[in-house]
Amino acid sequence: MRARDCSCFVSILAAMAAIPAAARAHDVMVDGSPAEWSSRTVPTNVALVVRTIDPTGELVWSDAAGDTRTDLSAPGPELAADLQRFAVTSSASGLHFLVVLGPRPIGGDPAQVQIAIDLDRTSGSGEANLGGFADTTVPADAEWEFLVQTQHTGGAPSVRVLSTAFAQVGTGTIAQAATGAMEISIPWAALSRTGPPAVMRLTVATFREDASNGNTRAVGDPSISNALDALTNYGGPGRAGNTWDDVMDGDVDHHVDVFFDTTSGEVIAPLLVARIAPNTAGSAEPDEWFAIHNQTASGLSLEGVKVGDEETIRPGAGAEGMLAFPAGAMIAAGDTIVIARRAMVFAMSFGASPDYELEASDPAVPELTPYLAWFTGTPGQAGLGNGGDEILIVDARDTIVDVVTWGTSSALGVTALDPAPAEGQVAIRGPATRDTDNADADFSALVGACDRAEPASCGGCYECAALFTCEVRAAGTACPDEDLCDGEETCDATGNCLAAAMPLDCDDANPCTADSCDAATGCANDPVAAGTACADDDLCDGAETCDAAGACATGTPVDCSDDDPCTEDVCTAATGACTNPPAAAGTSCADEDVCDGAETCDASGACADATPLDCEDANPCTTNACDAATGCTSEPVAAGVACDDGNGCTTGDACDAEGMCVGTPDDTCDAGPLDAATDEDAAVTDDAAVGTDAGRRDGGAADGGGPADGDDDGCDCRAAGARGRRDGTAAIALLAAIGLVVAMRRRRG
Repeated sequence: MRARDCSCFVSILAAMAAIPAAARAHDVMVDGSPAEWSSRTVPTNVALVVRTIDPTGELVWSDAAGDTRTDLSAPGPELAADLQRFAVTSSASGLHFLVVLGPRPIGGDPAQVQIAIDLDRTSGSGEANLGGFADTTVPADAEWEFLVQTQHTGGAPSVRVLSTAFAQVGTGTIAQAATGAMEISIPWAALSRTGPPAVMRLTVATFREDASNGNTRAVGDPSISNALDALTNYGGPGRAGNTWDDVMDGDVDHHVDVFFDTTSGEVIAPLLVARIAPNTAGSAEPDEWFAIHNQTASGLSLEGVKVGDEETIRPGAGAEGMLAFPAGAMIAAGDTIVIARRAMVFAMSFGASPDYELEASDPAVPELTPYLAWFTGTPGQAGLGNGGDEILIVDARDTIVDVVTWGTSSALGVTALDPAPAEGQVAIRGPATRDTDNADADFSALVGACDRAEPASCGGCYECAALFTCEVRAAGTACPDEDLCDGEETCDATGNCLAAAMPLDCDDANPCTADSCDAATGCANDPVAAGTACADDDLCDGAETCDAAGACATGTPVDCSDDDPCTEDVCTAATGACTNPPAAAGTSCADEDVCDGAETCDASGACADATPLDCEDANPCTTNACDAATGCTSEPVAAGVACDDGNGCTTGDACDAEGMCVGTPDDTCDAGPLDAATDEDAAVTDDAAVGTDAGRRDGGAADGGGPADGDDDGCDCRAAGARGRRDGTAAIALLAAIGLVVAMRRRRG
């Protein structure tokens, strides 16, 4: 489609272009026999791309017999140079030619064949002059990079390859039969290649050869071309003429372009007819159309390319048509374009415009114009008949690159598609690059045409594809019938709707629903009557029953408890039976009385007694008890109860209201002189409760007091214990003693 319309075609065209062309190597046995070459009939002075069912490919040229130079005084010997048929193919090993010449007169000069090979097809790039002093050139748009030249020096034919400097850069293999058939094979290395190119341009001419030196024989001064025959159509298809008509200006004006499969080397058609839709809406409003596909990896110019249904070249006549694309027309690599008879009618039928039209109806769509060198007529003459017809694609040099026939047509030896497409049907080439000159094999399907605005119009396992055709959906696509219960039908790869492997499964695995299937709506799962059993596999969780909403309600679980903390309570799911094995030793089995200790289970499952709590706190000012719920308690005794605070320097020890034993400091504690023998204050009586003299002045080791430094004067009473004594009592007593000592020293002084 035009640039504005082609975005929606990308996916299908990419898929088509991705399918490789099936091809095999066309190696040639160079023995001079044309038996392995195509024998198809080809119109005179026209090239035809021939494909076979193998498939193999050749470009074949049928040259008019006896059209060698008639301007020469002695034409007899030139019969040996009469070019009658030329063919080219290639393989992975090299480039192969078949050249069929007229018979060589006895004793006459041998014919020399020169084939100019233009690999870049760039005007002005290469060499224009042919070799062997041929006095003949090629036009600028066919200037060559390599020249193949046959020679007969030494008596036997040979072939060499020349560079643009006319230096020999390689040789080939050649064999020539007495019938005039010559086979030539050139290895790719001789052309500085490792394999076939995508395309090359060839110019072919024949000469008389001087076998003594291998050069061409002149037929006059250097201003006169000495080419005797050439591959030419004399300026247009179907024209008759004489070689002098072409070379009188010194040029061989005609050449052919040959496209190759770069893997196998087979000759291929660069453009193929991809779709045929003849007379799809009837004769009253013809909206017939067809599509062509570029199977090369490069964009191609369509300028000068022709399409039509006139298989017989009839300049000035013809009942059918051949039309040319306008200047500047292009087709992208791997692209497919649509040509309709009338764009306006086509758009109304298919919801979009074609790329080109044969008859003017829509100013926005480019129109093809009659190619009058092929026929004389009007655009409407290129109508596609349903009963039998053909479409030809002809390149800018008038090579017939593709022919498709159907019904009763047998044009150019191509096997027709049978049955022919009926009104409303489209024939599809599939895959897009299959080309065997057998339309019945190359076109894989007859499908319906469809409106792209209504993608579902094809129905079933077909969908309206980019090129206005009902094409097969992807395998596995759903194609449901009216009965949802019989399962999900799916499409196979050929457009058939396959029955489902199994019916619809409506089981929802819920015992509280009744499962059913309705053909129109599918599965239904309605609740059963409430109270229906829906027991699971676990008898321990109780007897489940369905509720009114269709849910399975839980039952009452089995109670296996034996109220014994030293046993495990176990229920077996399969039987619902209870067992009570011993709990692990050490498991707590404490009773409600914390005073008798923390009981634990033994290994036999019995609860063993524990050691009771000991609540005695050794405080004479508290009463100790134990509460079964909370454990040990300690309450203060009545204030004033006598007690011993363990301090010899206090008197009147008694319990206070807070349960503390408190004494009053003893004022009679006097620090007298120390006895030298005992280091004690002799004036202080020993307190049996203290255990030694409470008046040790230094509070040494004997009474457990302060540091034994011997320098502390006064009464240093030892506290026998902290229990029952208020904080600060000892300090007060110490200060009193220190004051007493100071006073005594003052009196002594």
